Amino acid sequence: MDFSGFCYNEFKFIIENNNDHRYKIKYRINTCVISIVFIRLVSCIISYTIDSTPSHHKLWLLDPYSHCIYADHKNLYINFMILILMIVTILFRAHELIYNPRNILSVSFQFPYDLIVINRQSYNQCLLPEQEFREKIDVMLADFPSNNIKRWFYRNWVSFKLWLNFEHVDPERFASLPEFKTITTVSINCRRRLIILQTIYEHIFSIIKIALVPLSLQITIHSYQILYQPFKLYLWQRLPLFIGEVCLITYFLWLLLRFTVFIVIIQLLILTYVNGQIDLMKHQLRNISMYVSIRVGRLRTSFFCGRWLSIKILKQLCAMHREHLQLSVYFCRAYQELWGPFFLIFITFSVPINVISLLSLRSLGNGSERILVYLMFFIHSSSLISLLGNLTVQTHLLHSVARYLSTIIPAIKFSRLKFRYENWHDRLNNGKKYGPSFEPFGTITNRTILNILIVYVGMLFFLVENIETFMNK
Repeated sequence: MDFSGFCYNEFKFIIENNNDHRYKIKYRINTCVISIVFIRLVSCIISYTIDSTPSHHKLWLLDPYSHCIYADHKNLYINFMILILMIVTILFRAHELIYNPRNILSVSFQFPYDLIVINRQSYNQCLLPEQEFREKIDVMLADFPSNNIKRWFYRNWVSFKLWLNFEHVDPERFASLPEFKTITTVSINCRRRLIILQTIYEHIFSIIKIALVPLSLQITIHSYQILYQPFKLYLWQRLPLFIGEVCLITYFLWLLLRFTVFIVIIQLLILTYVNGQIDLMKHQLRNISMYVSIRVGRLRTSFFCGRWLSIKILKQLCAMHREHLQLSVYFCRAYQELWGPFFLIFITFSVPINVISLLSLRSLGNGSERILVYLMFFIHSSSLISLLGNLTVQTHLLHSVARYLSTIIPAIKFSRLKFRYENWHDRLNNGKKYGPSFEPFGTITNRTILNILIVYVGMLFFLVENIETFMNK
């Protein structure tokens, strides 16, 4: 019943073994692999840009996988190379920021460490003995025949249902809060949700990991067929070089898969925790608002009924305000230290990728390559919207607690506290937004996405209309 998954092990390895010799060796090997791929991509793109006339003496044709991309898609060679360069650059930057952080004790690392590692360790310590859990399952299967296929399916269903309801965990031990470093309050339901989602994500990653094997085999076979004659692979001296090339690309794909899944799981778990805490805040603020508001028939108005808030409720309100500020600070710090550089690289590469794709549409027919260009547009736009959408969700969650404060503030008797929460309410409704900001657009909201898309589309149309003029000059 003990759990040991990819995301848990990876984050624990980063935080706890940061100065370990084995950790440094792994970091240097990954850096070396990504650097080799990055240098080869840049060299091929520069060589192709200088002289795009096909020749067997050009550098970009001497690279095996550059040759494969050119052989498959001659008209879209530069499109694919720049797209791959963007992915490699983001991967290189992600590897540097996550595996070689400037400050491992920063809240950007300690906060997800509490959610992923400390919470999981506490859960593992609260698990019931395996025999006791089996006895619970046998009790529920007492009416089923011993030799029956239905019994096997039902046993797995019962086991999953008990796991989903946390019947395999000691409730008293799980109710005690672990020793978190950055998290002050977290509900039992939120902790359960984090455990369940993390387990599901880990199993999904296991399935994706298995799917990587046939993909690698397909790439190997396809590359061998294309490179057999140009690179003389029928000579036995060339086979070790081809095998080394295949190992390099396979390991690079493995790194890309691991980093992508790792970052996505972290983001989803953080949003799950924040959403749970914000919902808890809104529930508590709703109860306080109902306590101090005037009831007219079946409805409650926003008018103050004259009942002052007690010291106990004021302390609860102060705790919510403090936790809200901590979440706001975390989102800003995490964006500045980790997610902001990814966003900058993505935006930097977006314009040349889309301009080249638009220009290539002029020379393409209605075949499969035209469909590939449209697919690039779709994938790029979806990635951009999901990246910005994740940031807007953060801002929306942080500002969703404002609706109940207008009723609560008049019930605060002390002027200093009332002034503090009036400022908080004004900041939530009218002031600078909490959350990550992207200059010159400010805090990232739905309006920010609209402004960025307008500027982005306008820049694309301008470059497409004038690119030939600039090139002729």
